[in-house]
Formats: sequence, structure tokens, C-alpha cells
Amino acid sequence: MKRILVMSDTHLSRDITLPDILLKHLNMVDIVIHAGDFTSYEVYNYLKRLKPLVACWGNNDDWRLKQELPDKVLVPIEGVNIGLCHGHGISIGLSRAQNTLNRAITTFSTQDVNLVIFGHSHKCQLEEINGVTYYNPGSATNKRFEPEYSFGIITVEAGKFDIKTYFYKTY
Repeated sequence: MKRILVMSDTHLSRDITLPDILLKHLNMVDIVIHAGDFTSYEVYNYLKRLKPLVACWGNNDDWRLKQELPDKVLVPIEGVNIGLCHGHGISIGLSRAQNTLNRAITTFSTQDVNLVIFGHSHKCQLEEINGVTYYNPGSATNKRFEPEYSFGIITVEAGKFDIKTYFYKTY
């Protein structure tokens, strides 16, 4: 069994302050998956020192992150194929969240995935489409227009997974 902390869109600078609830859960997981927009290289390095980290770059990440990280990742964990991308791109008249979901769907449409994790919209989303689960954990540190901050914990075991989202108003 693996426990994964899932986050995106931290948008932190060199002043790295993470909410207590997030730090508490970091101590209880095996790995962190970040769907891009760390913003600074320092945040990426900080998280990498805390736990094993799987990540992709987002549109607001600095040039070092865009050189070091891929734009998408396919990672198998305990029999579950997880696709990871940020989800940014051109909008076509739909809501930001729907555009981002559509780009995540397109990014992994030709690959064998069970779960796709994405970010960009800062809006928590969980949908199953054609047998694939799409999950945006929202943002743990930059909620933008959302009422609450959020992140996820995914438990993976023997080809099955369970997603729990944590919401909070302040940190």
C-alpha cells in the first residue's frame, strides 16, 4: 500500500510557508505528486527534501523547473497507472475548469491510465469519464476564487485507489 499526497498550484516564492494540515499529512505519506506551478525552484527543492516527489512543470514555473521537469508524466504505483500534467493551454469558450479538464483528457487519451492528476484551474475536481478518474486537487496555498484551500490523499493498493480531499479556509 502507498499513500500519496497530491497537490498543485502552490504558487509560492522563496518564502516557503505550508499550512499545518498539509505538513501533518506530509508526515503520513510515502510520496508527493505535484501537478505544477510550484512557481519557484526553491519550493520544488524543499518538497523534494521532505518526501520522494513526482512532478511536472506548470505555466507559471520558472525556467529551471521547465528544464528539469517534464510537461507530463506517466507513473505506475501499486498497479495503478497515473498520468500527471498541469493542464494549461488555450481556452475555447468554456469555463477555466472545463477547459483544463478537457486538456487533461486529451493529454492522456492515447495512453493506458487509470487516474489522471492535473491542476491549473485551482478548482478541486473529481470526475470519472470512460473508466478513467480525473482529479484536480485544487490549491493548498493559493485558492484564488475558490472558497477553500485543498489537497488530496490517494491510497493505492493492488490496482485500486481511493481519493480523499481535504478542504480548509485558513492556514
